[in-house]
Amino acid sequence: MKLRCWLLLPLWVLASCPVFAADSPAPAATEEPTPHQKLYYFEHRLLPKWAHRTQGAFFEDLRAGRVDRLQEAARAIVGPEYAGALVVEAVPVPTGVLLTFAAPAERGDCYFAFVAKVGEGYRYFTYEKAMSVTGEAIEACIGEWGEDGGHRNFGFRNDKAREEFLKAVAGLLVDTTIAPNAVTRPSATLAE
Repeated sequence: MKLRCWLLLPLWVLASCPVFAADSPAPAATEEPTPHQKLYYFEHRLLPKWAHRTQGAFFEDLRAGRVDRLQEAARAIVGPEYAGALVVEAVPVPTGVLLTFAAPAERGDCYFAFVAKVGEGYRYFTYEKAMSVTGEAIEACIGEWGEDGGHRNFGFRNDKAREEFLKAVAGLLVDTTIAPNAVTRPSATLAE
């Protein structure tokens, strides 16, 4: 029997707020998380956990078009407009599920995420809004949240298009020799 506990996680998520973005100072425990912190938590903490820790139930539900619980969590955590803009699509090449988010407002917010089944495990890739500090034309950064909770950075792109992201993911899924540019671990405040 497939594990469907991810369907109950929105309730757990609401009980565990506030959770804060790694690049934002942590407000006092009594303060409400900012909209960016809620968005970051949903895209970078909750969804990777669901991808890695539900024994495939999250992935299979998304591939089958069962997105009600995902929409509920997005609505409860981030808001109704964000949830309404969220699109989930099973993709044949590379094989997996593409999540398209509302246009990101801040650096680190996602344009897209991709969940792929690899062997008995899963991979969760992000295509995040980026900006150049050197003046180069940079639009996005491709990253991955691993099962261990670490974030891997696979570099910057000057194109934020869906096709560019899928092409990059396809390459990462096939080429096991590609090493990430950096692996970071979130602070203890973000870990759970």
